[in-house]
Amino acid sequence: WLEGQDEPCVADKGERLSYLVGDPSPPDWSREAIIYQIFPDRFYPGDGREWNPASDLGEIHGGTLRGIIERLDYLERLGINCIWLNPFFPDKTHHGYHATDYFSVDPGLGTLADVHELVEAAHERGIRLLLDFVANHWGSDHPTFQAARANRESDYYDWYHWEEWPHRYRTFFGVQDLPQINVDHPGARNYMLKAADYWLRDVGFDGFRLDYALGPSRDFWTEFRATVRAARPDAWIFGELVAPPPVQLEYEGRLDGSLDFLLAQALRETFAFQSSDVAALDAFLRLHDAYFPPTFSRPSFLDNHDMNRFLWASGGDRRKLALAALCQFTLPGAPIIYYGTEVGLSQARDVVQGQHNILEESRALMPWGEAQDAELRQFYKDLIHFRRQHPGLWLGKRETVHLDAAAGAYAYRITAGDAWAIVVLNAGDKELKLALLDEHFTLPASSGEARSSDGNIVRTVSGHP
Repeated sequence: WLEGQDEPCVADKGERLSYLVGDPSPPDWSREAIIYQIFPDRFYPGDGREWNPASDLGEIHGGTLRGIIERLDYLERLGINCIWLNPFFPDKTHHGYHATDYFSVDPGLGTLADVHELVEAAHERGIRLLLDFVANHWGSDHPTFQAARANRESDYYDWYHWEEWPHRYRTFFGVQDLPQINVDHPGARNYMLKAADYWLRDVGFDGFRLDYALGPSRDFWTEFRATVRAARPDAWIFGELVAPPPVQLEYEGRLDGSLDFLLAQALRETFAFQSSDVAALDAFLRLHDAYFPPTFSRPSFLDNHDMNRFLWASGGDRRKLALAALCQFTLPGAPIIYYGTEVGLSQARDVVQGQHNILEESRALMPWGEAQDAELRQFYKDLIHFRRQHPGLWLGKRETVHLDAAAGAYAYRITAGDAWAIVVLNAGDKELKLALLDEHFTLPASSGEARSSDGNIVRTVSGHP
């Protein structure tokens, strides 16, 4: 009690704090992961099926789980070894984040049998699967919320944070269709943990990408991690933590890591917007890598379903996209490719429209066949092959060997034992000629090259945007 106060002073507002004691390291396979993010409704409707007629990107377009199964050969040839699936739970929206049941599948996307087949077929190809899991909120049509709103004496009443029952309650950023779940209530928590256990143990998923991980309590994530480890000791769980590094590290020992939003911002500012230079990027990378322990996963990305695609942000310049991807794939974090980025998929309008964010703009239909940019696709194949052939890219030590901010020239060497790789990036608008460590480089504007000790070379795409 503090003098002069009528209420007791409780540390951390009475929040229960916990930590799972044990090895905080992510599974070994996660270090080698090259992840492909799929938005099920926008990837492929399936052989013999057409996309739904739709007037805008907010509508359901007809992608299916069967369509993903039928395109696994494409993903295998591309070289990825992990798929991150956006939610496929029953939902009236196109994106799956307004789920009404965490134990079944949206009939528009397919069936539970399709999910089992997808998992089995992917595993046969050496491809692991991560499920997008939302523990903070779900759709207002969820039966438990409907019951709680209809009857204050319902067993589900305390699953939610009521401000003034039945119409005012805590939500996800003010979206009334997304009530926040009280995961510190035993019943709600048990539902979540059973769902996580089910998709890992019974269906065979290899881990979770955890949506808005800042929402649920840290105590919840401690028990979530324990549940995951019991179901699948080698499962990988990383969060969507849009927060400063010190806050992210508060989740170490609860999650395996966090999506690297700060790196995405740095890469977009350097190569897409060109609002920052390579000297700032070099300084950021040195501090960023030094701050995080190697046991904390930092999957990297250039774009995703909630932001403008990189190709749109760069004004359609595929050389800038390739330059950023080359940098991304030669850094420690497991790289993520947002569906279609590898074949030149962009968007028709900006996500930001006046006072509104229209996120659907970055969720266009995946192009197939002749509609794909074949040269860019081949570049991504080469890049994926280069990373998979050279584990030193994420295990080795990186040192800057050339830096000229005025010219946009940046080069670093990565060394792991006797193996090495040199990465040279030309973010400038003039041809670059360099001699580095007995290697000679000539790079056009907005291009890059990576060479390894075994003679492997990867170059960014050439030609005009």
